[in-house]
Amino acid sequence: MLALLSLMSLSFAKEIPIASVDVSSYRAPDSSSKYDPSQLIDGKSVTAWVENDEGSGLGSWFEVKLNESTTISSMKMWNGYWYSFNEWDFHNRVAKMEVTFEDGSKEVFELDDKKKVETITFAKPHTGTSFKVRFAKVHSGSAYAERTAVSEIKVYDDQPEDFFVATVKASSTLPEDNDGSYNTNNLQDNLKDTPWCEGAKGTGAGEKLTFTFDAAKELSKLDMINGNGTDFKLFMAYGSVKTLQLTFDGGKSQSLVVKPSLMPQTLNIEPVKTKSVTVELVDVKEGKTVQDTCISEMRFH
Repeated sequence: MLALLSLMSLSFAKEIPIASVDVSSYRAPDSSSKYDPSQLIDGKSVTAWVENDEGSGLGSWFEVKLNESTTISSMKMWNGYWYSFNEWDFHNRVAKMEVTFEDGSKEVFELDDKKKVETITFAKPHTGTSFKVRFAKVHSGSAYAERTAVSEIKVYDDQPEDFFVATVKASSTLPEDNDGSYNTNNLQDNLKDTPWCEGAKGTGAGEKLTFTFDAAKELSKLDMINGNGTDFKLFMAYGSVKTLQLTFDGGKSQSLVVKPSLMPQTLNIEPVKTKSVTVELVDVKEGKTVQDTCISEMRFH
């Protein structure tokens, strides 16, 4: 029986750490990229595992191994090669896949041929330390008929996330281009190479993000990845934040100094209960080649 595939994003279930991934094969590295299974769990959508089996990729597989026995409820999959819209179009993508669990049960899913994050909700939770995904059908790429790619995978249990999920609105956003989108959804996707970037004229100083929670929350910390976190070259190319001002319900505010680093950082907040936070980019470090300022991740605790 064909299991249902949820096309909506998860309500932020808690992510399960992946210990390693085994694969049926992988393409040898070239001068610019690697295609081995570690690319599936490196926290970046611009890198990809590319199978190297004979043919189009039918029958190719990857096996996810966890650190310990865990209840697995769902997964997300960045299907295809997400480096750019061109690369995504060139490579084959998974059209149908069979998931086999440790208890011997199987679920089958059909995937849309669109460059979007596929959220796969299993018909029932499965407990174990591993599961295997085999490709039963592929969407053909326009250039590489023998290369099926998957850029990233994430696995979730049925527990809520450990940060306060918010709806986020921005005063401006950089328009989508061949590399992808820069919208506010990127701030909570746990990928360091998918930033939100402001799209106003100038350096970005004065631009704002508004986080709205489902109810008033007691905030004490802010986790973030500053700038464009893809790599050091892009971090330096784009603008990054030096100082933030947080304004809460009732008008109270706090100022936070942000480190000029692409590494994850945690900023302490004087505890406050609020249903929304407006984050203003008060002072920014200008990029070397791009005026737009970016933030890759931002989560309140």
